[in-house]
Amino acid sequence: MLAHCRPVLVALALSSTSSVAEGPVLSSPPTMEPAAILEISRRVEEIRGLEFKKKVPVRFVGQDAAREYAARRLSKFTSPEGLASEERAYRILGLLPPDTSLEDAYGNAVMEAVAGFYDPEGEELFLLDDLPGAAGPIFAAHELTHALEDQHYDLDARIGRSMHDGDLAFAVMAVHEGSASLVMAIYTEHALAEGRVGAADLEALAASDAGRGEKVAALAPILRRQLLGAYVLGVRFLLRGQSAMAGIRFPGEETDRCYRDGPLSSEQILHPDKFWDPGLRDPPRQVDLKDSARLLDEGWKRTGEGTLGEISLGLLVGAPTPKTWTSSLAVEEWTNTAAAGWGGDRWQLWTRGSDAMVVLATAWDSEVDAREFARALPRRDDSHWRRAGSRVTIVAGQRDSRLARSVLREFR
Repeated sequence: MLAHCRPVLVALALSSTSSVAEGPVLSSPPTMEPAAILEISRRVEEIRGLEFKKKVPVRFVGQDAAREYAARRLSKFTSPEGLASEERAYRILGLLPPDTSLEDAYGNAVMEAVAGFYDPEGEELFLLDDLPGAAGPIFAAHELTHALEDQHYDLDARIGRSMHDGDLAFAVMAVHEGSASLVMAIYTEHALAEGRVGAADLEALAASDAGRGEKVAALAPILRRQLLGAYVLGVRFLLRGQSAMAGIRFPGEETDRCYRDGPLSSEQILHPDKFWDPGLRDPPRQVDLKDSARLLDEGWKRTGEGTLGEISLGLLVGAPTPKTWTSSLAVEEWTNTAAAGWGGDRWQLWTRGSDAMVVLATAWDSEVDAREFARALPRRDDSHWRRAGSRVTIVAGQRDSRLARSVLREFR
């Protein structure tokens, strides 16, 4: 499996599905008794509109277990070769700083940002043992939503089926995390109205979130887009683009539809009408990027490939990237005109000895969209591009302009 560590890690970095790591486990939760968990479960069922098929055990762990669990999660869905290929391709494209390690960056963020995780293999829920009093029930509501939806939809199977396409994997995770985040928000609103959570509790929770978010805010923009986007944009997508959340009803039928029938791309997450509106629905197009005969003849080997999607490709043409969990839900915070109109893409990493280059083919909804994208591309000596109709192909990492032009002619 190549180029999909980011969506996999989105699934674990904050509060999500995962494989459990070995680590210190307290047999008696320090902040919540079993009766409290049952009550939270009942409220989650009521909000989500589904019923648990079985009880979910809850245990508390330390942060050391979170890092071990992150490593296990990563190894389950990716390979060292795939991770290295993605890192190299992203550096060549200019999407990742030269000294950034995907595994280390996410591991450090997990240590600061993780609040809990649900293990679909052991069917158990784990929360950190240092959460402030109000945070435990609130994050438990998030994780119990994962557990509930796993019992109905098999979350890891959905992730596994999306691993051939990184952009599809992001869309899958946006539904998972958007649903759980939305249930958590509604649970918190009800708890405030009923007096189960007070202003002081929310202040403690906000302070906890602020500390946990520092590492995430320091992530490279491409990693932050994947991490934050699954949560923030996932909520917005399930609300069909609505930003206001006060007094909302959980969209149960709509969410169940997403589990059955998409979405299929980050474009649909960013622009909900392209999924929800039958007249505007815009599924991604498969981009056929065959091996280059010229490169094969000269001893180059294709060592990686993947899909960027609008969420990642936008960074290449100057789209903004929010830094915090409380970022605006407005789409303008995440994309721009040059990235809009995406139809599909595919990249390949080619290597020969110590040399490497990336061939990236992009398809757009119209020639106008393709021109806007091409005009916004950064001008670099080692990056060349060619537009043919509504398709733009890029060869990055190659200073030999003759070779680059030859490759571009093959993919026009």
